[in-house]
This record gives sequence, C-alpha cells and structure tokens, in this order.
Amino acid sequence: MSTTPIISSGTEALAGNVVISSGENLTVNSANTLTLNGIAKLESGSSLIVNGTFSGTLTYERNLGTSNWYLISSPVIGQDVDDFVGAEGLEAGSGSNLGLGTYNTVDDTWTYYQSGTSNSDIFSSGQGYTLNLSGASGDIAFTGTLLTTDLTPINLVTTGSGFNLSGNPYPSFIDSAAMLTGSSSSLDSQTLWIWDQSLNAGAGAYETKVTADSFKIAPGQGFFVQSDGAAGTLAINESFQIHETSDSFLRNELRSEVHLNLTNGTNEMKTKLYFINGTTTGFDNGFDGPMFGGVTNDFAIYTQEVENVTGRDLAIQSLPDSDFESLVVPVGINANAGQTITLAANLQNIPNGLNVYLEDNVANTWTVLNTNDYVFTPATNLSGTGRFFIHFSTGTLSVEDSALNGLQIFVDDPSKEIVINGQLNSNSTATIYDLQ
Repeated sequence: MSTTPIISSGTEALAGNVVISSGENLTVNSANTLTLNGIAKLESGSSLIVNGTFSGTLTYERNLGTSNWYLISSPVIGQDVDDFVGAEGLEAGSGSNLGLGTYNTVDDTWTYYQSGTSNSDIFSSGQGYTLNLSGASGDIAFTGTLLTTDLTPINLVTTGSGFNLSGNPYPSFIDSAAMLTGSSSSLDSQTLWIWDQSLNAGAGAYETKVTADSFKIAPGQGFFVQSDGAAGTLAINESFQIHETSDSFLRNELRSEVHLNLTNGTNEMKTKLYFINGTTTGFDNGFDGPMFGGVTNDFAIYTQEVENVTGRDLAIQSLPDSDFESLVVPVGINANAGQTITLAANLQNIPNGLNVYLEDNVANTWTVLNTNDYVFTPATNLSGTGRFFIHFSTGTLSVEDSALNGLQIFVDDPSKEIVINGQLNSNSTATIYDLQ
C-alpha cells in the first residue's frame, strides 16, 4: 500500500492477504467503510485509523527488540489471552509465573499469568500489561476486530499511590497531550510514564512524559498515569488518534534544554529542565512531571520547583525562557555512600555565553557543566535536595557567590509547618516575626 492513503468516499473492500507495511498509514474517513474479506496484517510501525465503519479481522504485529520487559496493550478487540500465551513463548519466572502480568495499584506489585492454567479471558481494551519473551527478540501479534468509537472511559484506581497501568487501544498512534489534558481533572498531574529498556545503561527505567512533550503513544504501547486520589476516569477517545511515520515520539521543538545525567558506573539516570515561554518557577501542570513513584528510586536524580515547592521529585521541570540568571534550581540525588558518581550535562540550544553551574555546598565547589563533568564520592548516603543547585550566569561564579541563594523557606500545606530547605555551612539562627 502507498504511504498515507485515505478512504474518503464509499466502501473499500479488500480481499486476500492485505499488508500495511511498517511506516505506512491508512485512514478511513467518517461515514465511509472498510471491509476486509480475509485477515489483514499491520506490521510493527504501521498505523490504521478508521473513523467510519469497519468489518473484518486484522492482526497487528509489534516488534520487541530484546528479551527484556515491555509495557504492552492490545490494539484490537477480542484477542484471547490463552491463545496469545501459547503463541508468543513467554519467559518463565519463579514458580509457575510466566512473563505476562497485570499491575496492582493498591500495593505497586504485579500478578503474573500462571503456566498450565486456562481461562476464557481476553485482553481488555485500554489496559496495560507487562511482557517478557523468552527469545532474544521477536514479534508479538494481536488478532481481532477494531475499536471504531471512543473507548469507554477507564475508571482509575485510587488506592495506594494511585498509579494505573493503561494502554493504547487503537492500531494507530495516540496524541498523549490530548489524552492528558482531557483527563487532567482526574490525574495528579498531566504526566505519563513508559518503560524504556534502553535507559539506565540497558537495565531499563521509567521515562517521564508530560503534555509539553507531545509524546505519541504507539499501537501496542502500555503506560502509567497517576490518579489524583479521588474517583475519576481516563478518557482515550477516537479523536486522539494520529499517524506517526516512525516510533520517534518526541516533537522536534527548538527550545533550550538542560539534561542532567547521573551515573555510578553501573546505573545511569537523568532529569530534564525545559525552558518554555509562559511557564513559571512553580509547578506547571502539563509542563512539569514527577519521577515514577511506583518503584523504589534508590539511585536517582531529580529537581524540585524553584518557588512554591510542592514536594514532588521532578523528572521534568519547565522554567521561563528568560532571566536565566535569576534561577536557582534545587537538584536531588539518591545514592549510597562510597560510590564514585559522575554528574554530566547535555545542553541543548542554551543561549550563547550562558554558563550552567553545579553548586555543591558541602564540598564548597562550583562546576561549569558546559565544559566539565562533576565527579565525587559521597561520604554518606544521599537523599533529597539541599546540597546541589543549578545556577546560570554569563560571568564566573564561586563559593562566595552562593550566600543563601540555594536556601528555600516555605510553609508546608496543610501542616502549616515552616520548612527551611538547603545546606548551611555554619550554625545559623532563624527569626520569625509577627507582622501584626
């Protein structure tokens, strides 16, 4: 088939073996019909949008490049779970566990499919699953019919930390920005998390995506969202479908970014600063995104808000794209004592002449991250913010310039406690005045 054909009038009946190849797209416009007289195959990376009527059966393939864990979701209706398990060759785990599982929001655990069992379950549209194949790599395939309406809104589970594993129910890409903004009133933030096996030196990690990323969710892709703790739903509507020519999901947007990369020689973690016109130094929903909290983050790097701190550990923080030199960004690091740690920066589209400094107010050092990495070995376990800060300057900064720049003083709501967050290098006194 040619790239991006459109059925815009009447009925298209396709017989025999129909293949939509990787990178190719097909759209059936509203009030029109696609009929398949046989089984159509959609190769991994292809995309099918049917806004009209569909009749027939299709198989969607998804390529998994390694024998590791993936988050998946069925892009068709009616795929039997037992048939899928029998065909795909899942990794065997402890006991009778096989490499297909569902997520338990209440306690952040997994329930795995058991070998030797049989039931009549089918994959639920919009539900996410975790999957691990026994082979080095391969394709998985889902066979069934097509969802041509809005998915019935998913009731979000509010227990525990509120993380819900959902998934793309269509054989097309989904515009995550439309999905997140559409369900913002039910979510803790306009944030989703995907599992990316290529991160953390190949060990895998959860990657944060926010509305500002304009992330495209691929067919067959599972993802996490977090409930705000009250009863609510996640809507994944037919109108959110979009074609994407590849699995390169990030919009190419020319903005200033600072990526802080942390490694101990084994693990690698990252946090990002975006500089976007109209954002603030507080929490901007859809532009700021926390780390995934459904796992223990023993080795991690993150930031917190410059002002009006919410207590979220941010994997993405968006800040104003002007007046850089007024910004002091708290950086948090979780790491064990005694290991050699390297912090490096990847700077993208930073204004000419602007230096990015890392302040370590325990070691009393300033490092220009434009040209240098910061290597250190902590004597004690690291956790939270208060030691490290990012500064921006067109001049040269030193220890004397730090003063109290990195000190945060705010009222914790609802406890009404006054919180002083930061590192003081000598005995200090805080005085509180009653203005009345």
